[in-house]
Amino acid sequence: MEKIDGVTLDYALRSQCLSMVDLMSIARQLKDIVTQLRTLGTASGHRKCGSWPSGTYKHHFFQGLCPRAPDEMATVSEFLGYWVSVFQHDPWIRDPTSIHGPSDLLVSLQNSVTRYQHHEPALCHGDFSPNNILVKDGKVVAILDWEMLGWYPEFWEPMMFCKRFIPKEIVKEIFGELDVIATLFRIGMFILFDPSLGRP
Repeated sequence: MEKIDGVTLDYALRSQCLSMVDLMSIARQLKDIVTQLRTLGTASGHRKCGSWPSGTYKHHFFQGLCPRAPDEMATVSEFLGYWVSVFQHDPWIRDPTSIHGPSDLLVSLQNSVTRYQHHEPALCHGDFSPNNILVKDGKVVAILDWEMLGWYPEFWEPMMFCKRFIPKEIVKEIFGELDVIATLFRIGMFILFDPSLGRP
């Protein structure tokens, strides 16, 4: 296996080792990558949510949840319906007295998903996190961990990218204005999966 010379975008952001000019150049390159993926997905004619090239999601977010992820989610509407049911089952999100999961989050999610019910899934990396992006001298040199590649709602990619603090200029350059549903899902996923919350 060949070693690629570079650092993760996460490290570059935390260490401030790149100028804003370099970061904006990287953002434009990442926008091109996201666009190329979506174009490839559209050209394939594939219209169902799931992993590449087909089948059940391999993403770790779908493992060990209640209720269990179905073997197939044919539409974005089914995908969103499944995740709303997951959030509804989680006591920290459902409980209005919990400081970690205010009930208005669930209400906001339920209200937001209706806008996506008729959208078609987009081909996405699946874990487009700054930890999986290697950069050097203002250039993207590699995207890592493609095993979660598949068809997701369009907001999935920016949601995964924004798991950590990212300057808003970078996010906007890559994805445009961030849809509120990406932010809502990011909060929900944080409550479900972040070990720092000390959940049992």
